[in-house]
Amino acid sequence: MTARGTSSPPCPMCASAATIPVVYGLPGEELDQRSIRAEVVLGGCIVGSNFPDPDPTHSCTSCGTWFDAATRRVVQR
Repeated sequence: MTARGTSSPPCPMCASAATIPVVYGLPGEELDQRSIRAEVVLGGCIVGSNFPDPDPTHSCTSCGTWFDAATRRVVQR
């Protein structure tokens, strides 16, 4: 996940810099609040469900694309 205060990778579909991390697992109160503030998007509790595609690591708040930042591969749109 991208640390707070660092830049997020640009969206591979629209090139927007308005991307946020996708986080997995059961969210606690802090993560819930971060999701409400659109600092992160909740990816669910099941990791690896996109096999053979990688799980998305980021989501674009401009166009809604979910993607893997390492490969810049669009995983969900």
